[in-house]
Amino acid sequence: MGLVLNGQRLPTGALSAALANDLKLSATEAQYFELLVKRAKLAKRPLSGRTSQTEARHAEQVRRVELEMERLKPRSLTPHYLEREAFVAIADWHHFAIKQLVTSPNFRDDARWISRKLRGKITPTQARAAIDRLLCIGLLERDPESRKLKPSVTNVFTQIDMPSRAVRVHHAQMMDRAKEAIDEQEISNRELNSLTMIFDKSRLEEAKKALREFRDRFNQEFLVATNASETVYQLNFQFFEHTGDADSSSTPRLN
Repeated sequence: MGLVLNGQRLPTGALSAALANDLKLSATEAQYFELLVKRAKLAKRPLSGRTSQTEARHAEQVRRVELEMERLKPRSLTPHYLEREAFVAIADWHHFAIKQLVTSPNFRDDARWISRKLRGKITPTQARAAIDRLLCIGLLERDPESRKLKPSVTNVFTQIDMPSRAVRVHHAQMMDRAKEAIDEQEISNRELNSLTMIFDKSRLEEAKKALREFRDRFNQEFLVATNASETVYQLNFQFFEHTGDADSSSTPRLN
């Protein structure tokens, strides 16, 4: 172990797996560790005796390892909290979908293309207006030289449990998209699941915190590098009470 930690010995595959287990690394962390070892081994290969072909193969191996490391590398989840007025301006679901779509490698700053890419759920006019709003709010910006669109912040959140009609509208629209996916998308392209349970309401804050932590872990685990994918997915949570007084449906909604 000491030789490994001092960089004097590179672990074998079996030792890497054992170290990952001893250190209680997650699956992603263990994979990243194995890639670090692989890159170090590639760097230690002797230069003598290499031909141009073997040199090219070696360079390609290094490139592939580093690309995979970039894909797995933990990303910052530092939240950017929107003010209430800012969120009201972009509450409609497609603003957030477009913000993510901008990072795709084949993104086109074309309202008709964006409309088609979002399954025709919005018009080109709505797409162009959304781009303008995202620029105005400061969630998108244009590169000074290329004028290409790019996100100015990554992780956008509203304040936790912020009472707002705009937030309610946003969540309702995202649930509408989920309902449409039941009929419009192949089962292999989606995961819809549910759980009905007896729940101790005194633990509600604890449960909500656990769900938010899962959301952040899921984002960290599956977030891909910019320009690495052109598919935008949505993860929704709906955790709510089935029971209550008979007239509870008429109770004003506060958040």
